[in-house]
Amino acid sequence: MTPVAFNAGADSLAIGRESQIGKAVTVVKDVTGVTAFFIARRPRLGYRTTRENKAGHAGTIFQGGIMGIVSIVVLAVIVVAIVWAIMMYNNLVNLKHAVAKAWSNIDVLLKQRHDELPKLVEICKQYKQFEQETLQRVTDARGRVQAARVQQDIPALGEAESALRAGLGGIYATVEAYPELKAIETFQHLIARISGLENAIADRREFYNDAANINNVAIEQFPELIIANLFRFASFELLRFSENEKKDVDVKQLFS
Repeated sequence: MTPVAFNAGADSLAIGRESQIGKAVTVVKDVTGVTAFFIARRPRLGYRTTRENKAGHAGTIFQGGIMGIVSIVVLAVIVVAIVWAIMMYNNLVNLKHAVAKAWSNIDVLLKQRHDELPKLVEICKQYKQFEQETLQRVTDARGRVQAARVQQDIPALGEAESALRAGLGGIYATVEAYPELKAIETFQHLIARISGLENAIADRREFYNDAANINNVAIEQFPELIIANLFRFASFELLRFSENEKKDVDVKQLFS
């Protein structure tokens, strides 16, 4: 057998094997002409590339997972903020309507008293000796109260209400000088009716002021302040009477 031919065949066989199984064949001849074969494994480039690809893919998945968690957290914060804003808005709406309801209760009583006062004044006018100035003060104050009620001008209403109550106090005190007027059943009924309305208005005033104060505090607090300014929730004036109105009527002063 010719060594050269054998070596050529071996080379061809080695090349074929290299292409199939990824091995390299190195042919080395020694000084005696004996052919030796050294088979060495080639670096598995494909294997290393696969590992790198897997590592890169895992890194991409990890980064994507972090981004997904961040997105969920951000979305949750947005949802919580929206829910909070809705709750704050609804609370401010409820407070506003509570003030409107308290005002409507006063408004009804003011209207009822507005309708009763002319009857009282008309009966008093039947007695020429009755102080016309006192009646005129009541009439004027009644008109001012009505105008403030229609316009919902709370400060003006407080002033007009104080003047009207002072005038009514003058009528109640002056009536003591007219026993025959005091004995009229219609007059007694009107006095009782108006006095009851006065007390009811005073009670409703406290409810209104409480509702208005709760609303005013809410729209000035943080974080409700943000929603209040954004949607233009307004504060409400308190209904105040004069200090003299809060005191008992001094009959001697009214006659002087």
